[in-house]
Amino acid sequence: MKKYPGLFGLAAVSLVCLLALTACSSGSPTVRYVTVSPQTATININDTQSFAAQAFYSDGSTKDVTTLASWASSNTSVASITPAGVATGVTAGTSTISATYLGASASGTLTVNQPFTSIAVACTPASVAAGLPSNCKATGTPGSVDVTTQVSWTSGTPTVATIPPTASASPNVATTLIPGTTMISATLGALTSNNFSLTVTTHVVNGLAVTPVNPTAAKGTTVPLAALEKFTDGATGPLTGPVNWQSGTATVATVVATATNGSAVASVVASTGSATITATEGSFTGTSTITAAVPVAHYAYVSNINDSTISAYTVAAANGTLTPFTGSPFSAQVPLQALVHPSGKYLYTISTSGASTTSAYTLDILDPATGIPSTPTTTPPAGFSFSPVVGTGAYNKAVFDPTGQFLYVLDLGGTVAGFTINQADGSISTAAINTLPTGDNPVDILVAKNATGTYLYVVNQGLGTAGSQASVSAYSIDATGNLTALNSGNPYNNGVTDVTSLANYGTVDPNNAYLYVTNGTTDNSITVFTIKSDGTLQAITGSPFSVSGATNLVSVAVDPTDKYLYVADSPGSGNGNVYAFNVVTGGGIGTAITGSPFAVGPNPFGIAIDPSGTFLAVVNTDDTTSTISQFKLAPATGALTAPASPATPTVDAGNDALFITFWVGP
Repeated sequence: MKKYPGLFGLAAVSLVCLLALTACSSGSPTVRYVTVSPQTATININDTQSFAAQAFYSDGSTKDVTTLASWASSNTSVASITPAGVATGVTAGTSTISATYLGASASGTLTVNQPFTSIAVACTPASVAAGLPSNCKATGTPGSVDVTTQVSWTSGTPTVATIPPTASASPNVATTLIPGTTMISATLGALTSNNFSLTVTTHVVNGLAVTPVNPTAAKGTTVPLAALEKFTDGATGPLTGPVNWQSGTATVATVVATATNGSAVASVVASTGSATITATEGSFTGTSTITAAVPVAHYAYVSNINDSTISAYTVAAANGTLTPFTGSPFSAQVPLQALVHPSGKYLYTISTSGASTTSAYTLDILDPATGIPSTPTTTPPAGFSFSPVVGTGAYNKAVFDPTGQFLYVLDLGGTVAGFTINQADGSISTAAINTLPTGDNPVDILVAKNATGTYLYVVNQGLGTAGSQASVSAYSIDATGNLTALNSGNPYNNGVTDVTSLANYGTVDPNNAYLYVTNGTTDNSITVFTIKSDGTLQAITGSPFSVSGATNLVSVAVDPTDKYLYVADSPGSGNGNVYAFNVVTGGGIGTAITGSPFAVGPNPFGIAIDPSGTFLAVVNTDDTTSTISQFKLAPATGALTAPASPATPTVDAGNDALFITFWVGP
């Protein structure tokens, strides 16, 4: 039977230990931990490295236990270790060297390198076009070890090619600059590599550069584009082959090539979104992304015949006001009309040069930030001019096609002609593309574009006889700007009740679906045509629409939302009026807008609405000082009100002002 010590015996032992505590805990100190040194070391193959182990005891003492510890190498194929802590390099690599003593362990890291007798440098490709990289690599022998990141690099002729002195990765990339030869070399410690001959050849084409680069443009405007060959060194040069253009998002911007190879025009057809325009020449491409923006009228220009000037204004559409530029009006050659190119780069005037000729003058708008025009200083190319003769009569009017490639000018003598516009400088071809007859006494010219094509319309005033009534001539415009008469060249009759009534001016609605034409004394009506998909016209039911109370309807405008129509009435003496109507489904003229007619100055002539649909301006013609009536337009109702004080209802223009046009941008 097993016996247990009694309680008395246990208590006695405890008492003895309590009384002689020192004696009970006076055993040998224990090992707390050990350390290995060095913590890291690097040797070559076949070289040795001594490690030491140190023990730390519970009583604070230390002891060298190098020869007492158990040593081990985690990778014996890289390094071996003796019981005395001496490691020997076997092959290149890394091993963990550990020491264990009385249950405590520690370790260090040993890196074994291949001892090199030489290093060699090579670059691929050895011959490379300027601007392209060459990949350089350094190799150690023996062992064919990649030492690209361990060496120091040098280019003998850094103007030909440069190479980073240290490499973060292999290979090290040499940057080529100009044609020539340079020696690429490297050093590692006392070793110096060979001199590798890197040849840099002339740059080569590797893509196309498209300008402008990623522009922002407003809906309804254009962006002239140009492509050049782009070389490997970043330089650009002329094209060597034909270029094709494409829009990645035609619902935002469409693109067409121009007559000059490598040039194109993008038409912005949306107020939001972006379209990547791609130019392709063989296997080379280039892109530019157009960002569409809401159109805003920044500036306005008015032609003044009698004092041969152009009045210029900044536009505050929300306030319904114009503010004259400092230095306005600007000199011009007897301007009948001012036109802003769809790109916003150029301002044109259609000017009478005498009783029998009319010219088109180009004025550069140098800075969209200011809108100030100035005379071109460049020399136009052969066949182009900044002031070509475009008509034979004393009165002309003109319009651009939607791409801004062509300018169409009518002649009061009864013709219409198209001219090519050089997109690079705005100059106009001296020779017409073609010239076609119009009806009698053409006074206005308009353009419409639909999914099928682009069409041009000429409003013919007529001779006020049964055989020559007010009418509209229609034409198609092809890709080269050539005009073809529609309806077998027979003008569309305005349908006036009084055959002696003469047509005046017209407008195309914002959706390019309807054409509106004013008919003056004594009919005082508005003819409304549907623009069919093929460009032909058809008067809508109820056309022409009479305007009760009017005495001589002159010009007409439709707001950008296609909801309201405004027509200027010029009585010949005293102040005139603007009649305002709602536009109904199908293009018809509906009920009058509350407050219509709205009083303007004497002899109202030109009328225009800014693209935001919040500002309407009417030019009141006077042989001395003409004025411009300013209105705030309420988009919700179409009503017109005078601008708020301190603005005035009118602003001055020059002598015998006629038309007003806006510079539109983002």
